[in-house]
Amino acid sequence: MTTDLSFFGTIIPCGIRDHDVGSLSAELGRPVQMAEVEASAVRWFERIFGRTAV
Repeated sequence: MTTDLSFFGTIIPCGIRDHDVGSLSAELGRPVQMAEVEASAVRWFERIFGRTAV
């Protein structure tokens, strides 16, 4: 399942008028599941802060 980005058509992301709201799926060219995003965020958090998430 992916988000219908047409609902965000009037948003100017970070004040940059030349670009639309994007998605990880569009950037990576493949579907991305929330579990994959969560696992990646946890790994990076652990790496950056030198802690293990529980």
